[in-house]
Amino acid sequence: MRQQINIGVLKPHPKNNEFFDDLDGEEFECLKNSIRDEKIYTDILVSPDMTIISGHQRVRAAKELGMTLVPIKIDDDLQDEKSKLRALISNNFGRRKNNPAKDRKALATYVELKGYKHGEMENGRKKTCQNGTSTLDEIAKELNMSKRNLQRALRIERNLTDSMKELLDTGEITKTFASDTIASLTEEQQEELISKLDVTKKYTQKQIEKYIEEINNESEKSDDVEKLSTLKIENEKLEKENKILESQKKISDELAAQYKSQSDEYMEVKKKLIHMGLEPDDDYNTFQATVQITELNNELSELLQNRLAPIKYQLDMFAVKNNKILKRTF
Repeated sequence: MRQQINIGVLKPHPKNNEFFDDLDGEEFECLKNSIRDEKIYTDILVSPDMTIISGHQRVRAAKELGMTLVPIKIDDDLQDEKSKLRALISNNFGRRKNNPAKDRKALATYVELKGYKHGEMENGRKKTCQNGTSTLDEIAKELNMSKRNLQRALRIERNLTDSMKELLDTGEITKTFASDTIASLTEEQQEELISKLDVTKKYTQKQIEKYIEEINNESEKSDDVEKLSTLKIENEKLEKENKILESQKKISDELAAQYKSQSDEYMEVKKKLIHMGLEPDDDYNTFQATVQITELNNELSELLQNRLAPIKYQLDMFAVKNNKILKRTF
């Protein structure tokens, strides 16, 4: 819906300058002259809350020219921050010269907003997005660029260190070399490569590749040392475990010997009881035999102490003891 509105109610998108440079110098003056002479013929695209989506430079120029009314077009679909940010990037990307670093950041952010964390289909499946886009080819087409260039930009943005990005943006290395070669290095390897380079000099791709080869060789040696150290630790661990197992085996052998000894002793006792006619088939019979033997012992003690030596014979025994004739007769 097109309408004229007071320029004072329009709000710049809070992330516009994060992704896009402002016009300055001669370019900005040309825009101002064009608006002064021909007014604003292309509507300012805004969201329902009057956030500017496309037209930040036109609004800047109009304010400097003292204009109070500008034509706007409201997109009623832009109700949340994500949809406004997607529209901001898609409507402004590639329309004019921009900082390369901001371009890469804009691309990475846009791809993520479309449902891709790493520039590829999530889990290998097509993921439904709010506006129906679901492939990198379609995203590249929306932004009027090739899929290859989009993929290169994503690799650079996500895999290069800030220092390496600076070398790219100052022309020390090419985009192709940065995305196809440098992006495969780890952060540590990239920092090591930068430490080997004299940033005041220009290097050919072959020269840089030579440094990368040296770094990779050093990395392989480092990996070998690390593997050797890991194997040493594992070997020490195995030796400790082996000692524990040997100690446990010794204890087990001792227990086994003790058990055998007790078993032999039990069998010997069992044989003796069998010879006594008790035939102990189990622990219960052995217990019964012990009880009976104890009772027999008690009965013998009582016989010896009471029945065979009753008190009634004690006086007679005394008389016999003191009489020589009876003693001899007894």
